Amino acid sequence: MIAAAAVSKTAPNSIPTWEDSQMMECFGISCFDAAQEAEEELVAAPPEGAKKKSSPPKKLRKKRSVKFAAPSEKSSKKLIPSMPPSPRPVCSLPPPTDVVWGPLVDMMPLTPDKELVFFELLHSHPSQKLLEPSSTDGSTIMMYAAEYHAHLAGKMIFVHCQRYGQRYELLTTRNHAGRNAACYVHELDPELPVMKLFEEEMRKNGVDRESEHARILVPKKKKKSLGIKRAVGLKKDKPDPRAGRPGLIAQQSVRFQNMNVRS
Repeated sequence: MIAAAAVSKTAPNSIPTWEDSQMMECFGISCFDAAQEAEEELVAAPPEGAKKKSSPPKKLRKKRSVKFAAPSEKSSKKLIPSMPPSPRPVCSLPPPTDVVWGPLVDMMPLTPDKELVFFELLHSHPSQKLLEPSSTDGSTIMMYAAEYHAHLAGKMIFVHCQRYGQRYELLTTRNHAGRNAACYVHELDPELPVMKLFEEEMRKNGVDRESEHARILVPKKKKKSLGIKRAVGLKKDKPDPRAGRPGLIAQQSVRFQNMNVRS
Protein backbone atom coordinates (compact mmCIF):
# COMPACT_ATOMS: atom_id res chain seq x y z
CA MET A 1 0.00 0.00 0.00
CA ILE A 2 2.86 2.40 0.78
CA ALA A 3 4.51 1.67 -2.59
CA ALA A 4 1.20 2.17 -4.36
CA ALA A 5 0.71 5.49 -2.58
CA ALA A 6 4.20 6.61 -3.46
CA VAL A 7 3.66 5.79 -7.09
CA SER A 8 0.26 7.55 -7.14
CA LYS A 9 1.78 10.80 -5.74
CA THR A 10 4.18 11.09 -8.65
CA ALA A 11 2.97 12.25 -11.96
CA PRO A 12 2.60 9.69 -14.69
CA ASN A 13 5.22 11.36 -16.94
CA SER A 14 7.62 12.42 -14.17
CA ILE A 15 10.94 10.67 -13.54
CA PRO A 16 11.07 8.80 -10.18
CA THR A 17 13.51 10.19 -7.66
CA TRP A 18 16.33 8.31 -5.93
CA GLU A 19 14.24 7.88 -2.82
CA ASP A 20 11.36 6.46 -4.79
CA SER A 21 13.64 4.00 -6.52
CA GLN A 22 15.17 2.87 -3.25
CA MET A 23 11.72 2.37 -1.78
CA MET A 24 10.58 0.36 -4.80
CA GLU A 25 13.67 -1.85 -4.77
CA CYS A 26 13.01 -2.63 -1.12
CA PHE A 27 9.65 -4.06 -2.11
CA GLY A 28 11.17 -5.98 -5.05
CA ILE A 29 10.04 -3.52 -7.73
CA SER A 30 12.74 -2.41 -10.15
CA CYS A 31 12.52 1.07 -11.48
CA PHE A 32 12.48 1.54 -15.23
CA ASP A 33 13.56 4.74 -16.96
CA ALA A 34 11.98 4.75 -20.39
CA ALA A 35 13.97 7.74 -21.71
CA GLN A 36 17.32 6.32 -20.59
CA GLU A 37 16.56 2.95 -22.06
CA ALA A 38 15.59 4.55 -25.36
CA GLU A 39 18.88 6.43 -25.53
CA GLU A 40 20.81 3.26 -24.82
CA GLU A 41 18.92 1.46 -27.51
CA LEU A 42 19.66 4.22 -30.04
CA VAL A 43 23.37 4.14 -29.23
CA ALA A 44 23.58 0.38 -29.35
CA ALA A 45 21.63 0.05 -32.57
CA PRO A 46 23.76 -0.01 -35.76
CA PRO A 47 23.37 2.81 -38.27
CA GLU A 48 20.76 2.37 -40.92
CA GLY A 49 23.18 2.99 -43.79
CA ALA A 50 25.52 0.20 -42.83
CA LYS A 51 24.63 -3.15 -44.37
CA LYS A 52 25.96 -6.53 -43.53
CA LYS A 53 28.18 -8.08 -46.13
CA SER A 54 26.39 -11.01 -47.59
CA SER A 55 28.41 -14.20 -47.54
CA PRO A 56 29.14 -15.68 -50.95
CA PRO A 57 26.76 -18.47 -51.94
CA LYS A 58 28.12 -21.88 -51.27
CA LYS A 59 28.64 -24.08 -54.24
CA LEU A 60 26.33 -26.99 -54.22
CA ARG A 61 28.15 -30.24 -54.60
CA LYS A 62 26.43 -33.09 -56.26
CA LYS A 63 26.40 -36.30 -54.32
CA ARG A 64 28.02 -39.04 -56.27
CA SER A 65 26.46 -42.43 -55.86
CA VAL A 66 28.91 -45.30 -55.89
CA LYS A 67 27.59 -48.57 -57.23
CA PHE A 68 29.30 -51.85 -56.50
CA ALA A 69 28.71 -54.42 -59.15
CA ALA A 70 28.65 -58.05 -58.12
CA PRO A 71 31.79 -59.81 -59.39
CA SER A 72 31.15 -62.26 -62.14
CA GLU A 73 32.52 -65.78 -62.15
CA LYS A 74 35.26 -64.95 -64.58
CA SER A 75 36.45 -61.91 -62.64
CA SER A 76 36.42 -63.75 -59.32
CA LYS A 77 38.62 -66.45 -60.74
CA LYS A 78 41.08 -63.86 -61.95
CA LEU A 79 41.13 -61.93 -58.68
CA ILE A 80 41.33 -64.87 -56.27
CA PRO A 81 42.94 -67.86 -57.97
CA SER A 82 42.39 -71.17 -56.25
CA MET A 83 45.43 -72.72 -54.60
CA PRO A 84 46.68 -75.82 -56.41
CA PRO A 85 46.61 -79.00 -54.31
CA SER A 86 49.92 -79.93 -52.77
CA PRO A 87 51.58 -82.92 -54.46
CA ARG A 88 51.36 -86.27 -52.70
CA PRO A 89 54.65 -87.35 -51.12
CA VAL A 90 56.45 -90.23 -52.77
CA CYS A 91 56.17 -93.50 -50.87
CA SER A 92 59.13 -95.88 -50.92
CA LEU A 93 57.06 -98.83 -49.70
CA PRO A 94 55.18 -101.20 -52.00
CA PRO A 95 51.36 -101.06 -51.98
CA PRO A 96 49.84 -102.99 -49.06
CA THR A 97 48.20 -106.32 -49.76
CA ASP A 98 45.97 -108.74 -47.83
CA VAL A 99 45.02 -106.14 -45.20
CA VAL A 100 41.75 -104.37 -44.43
CA TRP A 101 43.46 -100.98 -44.07
CA GLY A 102 44.57 -100.80 -47.71
CA PRO A 103 41.78 -98.33 -48.69
CA LEU A 104 42.81 -96.10 -45.76
CA VAL A 105 46.30 -95.78 -47.20
CA ASP A 106 44.86 -94.82 -50.57
CA MET A 107 43.26 -91.72 -48.97
CA MET A 108 46.49 -90.51 -47.31
CA PRO A 109 47.25 -87.65 -46.82
CA LEU A 110 43.75 -86.54 -45.90
CA THR A 111 42.00 -83.63 -47.57
CA PRO A 112 38.89 -81.91 -46.13
CA ASP A 113 36.59 -83.82 -48.46
CA LYS A 114 37.99 -87.20 -47.31
CA GLU A 115 38.09 -86.71 -43.55
CA LEU A 116 34.57 -87.99 -42.83
CA VAL A 117 34.90 -90.97 -45.19
CA PHE A 118 38.24 -91.91 -43.62
CA PHE A 119 36.80 -91.64 -40.10
CA GLU A 120 33.81 -93.85 -40.91
CA LEU A 121 35.92 -96.45 -42.72
CA LEU A 122 38.48 -96.49 -39.91
CA HIS A 123 35.88 -97.16 -37.22
CA SER A 124 34.21 -99.84 -39.30
CA HIS A 125 37.22 -102.12 -38.59
CA PRO A 126 38.28 -103.41 -35.16
CA SER A 127 41.49 -101.91 -33.87
CA GLN A 128 43.25 -105.28 -33.86
CA LYS A 129 42.91 -105.46 -37.64
CA LEU A 130 44.99 -102.28 -38.00
CA LEU A 131 47.97 -104.04 -36.42
CA GLU A 132 48.24 -106.65 -39.16
CA PRO A 133 51.27 -106.10 -41.42
CA SER A 134 51.15 -106.13 -45.18
CA SER A 135 51.89 -109.50 -46.73
CA THR A 136 54.09 -107.84 -49.38
CA ASP A 137 56.95 -106.72 -47.12
CA GLY A 138 55.53 -106.68 -43.59
CA SER A 139 55.02 -102.88 -43.42
CA THR A 140 52.44 -101.47 -41.00
CA ILE A 141 49.78 -98.81 -41.52
CA MET A 142 51.71 -96.32 -39.38
CA MET A 143 54.74 -96.62 -41.67
CA TYR A 144 52.55 -95.55 -44.60
CA ALA A 145 51.26 -92.62 -42.53
CA ALA A 146 54.87 -91.51 -42.06
CA GLU A 147 55.70 -91.97 -45.74
CA TYR A 148 52.73 -89.85 -46.86
CA HIS A 149 53.15 -87.24 -44.06
CA ALA A 150 49.57 -88.03 -43.00
CA HIS A 151 49.39 -86.26 -39.64
CA LEU A 152 45.60 -86.25 -39.27
CA ALA A 153 45.25 -89.85 -40.43
CA GLY A 154 47.93 -90.99 -37.99
CA LYS A 155 46.25 -89.16 -35.14
CA MET A 156 42.91 -90.84 -35.90
CA ILE A 157 44.61 -94.25 -35.99
CA PHE A 158 46.32 -93.72 -32.63
CA VAL A 159 43.02 -92.62 -31.08
CA HIS A 160 41.25 -95.68 -32.48
CA CYS A 161 43.90 -98.06 -31.07
CA GLN A 162 43.28 -97.46 -27.36
CA ARG A 163 43.88 -100.92 -25.94
CA TYR A 164 47.01 -101.67 -23.93
CA GLY A 165 50.06 -102.29 -26.09
CA GLN A 166 48.43 -101.49 -29.43
CA ARG A 167 50.12 -98.11 -29.89
CA TYR A 168 53.45 -99.60 -28.84
CA GLU A 169 52.99 -102.31 -31.45
CA LEU A 170 52.10 -99.75 -34.12
CA LEU A 171 55.40 -97.97 -33.48
CA THR A 172 57.75 -100.93 -33.05
CA THR A 173 56.53 -103.67 -35.43
CA ARG A 174 59.22 -104.18 -38.09
CA ASN A 175 58.90 -105.15 -41.73
CA HIS A 176 61.11 -107.54 -43.64
CA ALA A 177 63.79 -104.85 -44.08
CA GLY A 178 64.08 -104.29 -40.32
CA ARG A 179 62.31 -100.91 -40.28
CA ASN A 180 59.38 -99.73 -38.18
CA ALA A 181 57.41 -96.54 -37.71
CA ALA A 182 59.68 -95.29 -34.92
CA CYS A 183 62.67 -95.27 -37.30
CA TYR A 184 61.19 -92.37 -39.25
CA VAL A 185 62.01 -89.87 -36.47
CA HIS A 186 65.63 -90.07 -37.67
CA GLU A 187 64.79 -89.89 -41.38
CA LEU A 188 62.15 -87.18 -41.83
CA ASP A 189 62.07 -83.48 -40.93
CA PRO A 190 61.36 -83.14 -37.18
CA GLU A 191 59.26 -80.03 -37.88
CA LEU A 192 56.67 -82.05 -39.78
CA PRO A 193 53.40 -82.41 -37.83
CA VAL A 194 53.42 -86.17 -38.29
CA MET A 195 56.91 -86.40 -36.77
CA LYS A 196 55.85 -84.31 -33.78
CA LEU A 197 52.94 -86.73 -33.36
CA PHE A 198 55.31 -89.71 -33.46
CA GLU A 199 57.65 -88.11 -30.90
CA GLU A 200 54.74 -87.49 -28.53
CA GLU A 201 53.36 -91.03 -28.86
CA MET A 202 56.83 -92.53 -28.39
CA ARG A 203 57.27 -90.62 -25.12
CA LYS A 204 53.84 -91.74 -23.90
CA ASN A 205 54.45 -95.42 -24.74
CA GLY A 206 58.04 -95.67 -23.49
CA VAL A 207 59.85 -95.88 -26.83
CA ASP A 208 63.18 -94.07 -26.61
CA ARG A 209 64.23 -92.46 -29.88
CA GLU A 210 67.87 -93.39 -29.20
CA SER A 211 67.15 -97.02 -28.40
CA GLU A 212 67.25 -100.01 -30.72
CA HIS A 213 63.49 -99.79 -31.15
CA ALA A 214 63.95 -96.62 -33.21
CA ARG A 215 66.86 -97.95 -35.29
CA ILE A 216 66.91 -100.01 -38.45
CA LEU A 217 67.94 -103.58 -37.72
CA VAL A 218 69.35 -105.41 -40.70
CA PRO A 219 68.01 -108.98 -40.56
CA LYS A 220 70.76 -111.55 -40.20
CA LYS A 221 71.09 -114.27 -42.78
CA LYS A 222 70.22 -117.72 -41.56
CA LYS A 223 73.24 -119.98 -41.28
CA LYS A 224 73.03 -123.52 -42.57
CA SER A 225 73.33 -126.23 -39.97
CA LEU A 226 76.43 -128.41 -39.74
CA GLY A 227 74.54 -131.54 -40.76
CA ILE A 228 73.28 -129.93 -43.98
CA LYS A 229 76.80 -128.72 -44.78
CA ARG A 230 78.26 -132.20 -44.32
CA ALA A 231 75.59 -133.79 -46.48
CA VAL A 232 76.16 -131.26 -49.25
CA GLY A 233 79.94 -131.65 -48.93
CA LEU A 234 79.81 -135.43 -49.11
CA LYS A 235 77.73 -135.30 -52.26
CA LYS A 236 80.15 -132.92 -53.91
CA ASP A 237 83.32 -134.65 -52.71
CA LYS A 238 82.31 -138.22 -53.61
CA PRO A 239 82.23 -138.68 -57.40
CA ASP A 240 80.23 -141.42 -59.07
CA PRO A 241 82.46 -144.57 -58.99
CA ARG A 242 81.05 -145.73 -62.34
CA ALA A 243 81.99 -142.48 -64.10
CA GLY A 244 85.54 -143.77 -64.84
CA ARG A 245 84.33 -147.20 -66.05
CA PRO A 246 81.87 -146.81 -68.92
CA GLY A 247 81.99 -150.55 -69.71
CA LEU A 248 80.61 -151.41 -66.29
CA ILE A 249 77.61 -149.15 -66.81
CA ALA A 250 76.90 -150.81 -70.14
CA GLN A 251 77.09 -154.30 -68.63
CA GLN A 252 74.69 -153.38 -65.84
CA SER A 253 72.17 -151.96 -68.25
CA VAL A 254 72.27 -155.18 -70.35
CA ARG A 255 71.69 -157.26 -67.23
CA PHE A 256 68.64 -155.23 -66.27
CA GLN A 257 67.21 -155.62 -69.75
CA ASN A 258 67.70 -159.44 -69.66
CA MET A 259 65.98 -159.61 -66.30
CA ASN A 260 63.01 -157.73 -67.59
CA VAL A 261 62.73 -160.04 -70.61
CA ARG A 262 62.82 -163.18 -68.45
CA SER A 263 60.18 -161.88 -66.13
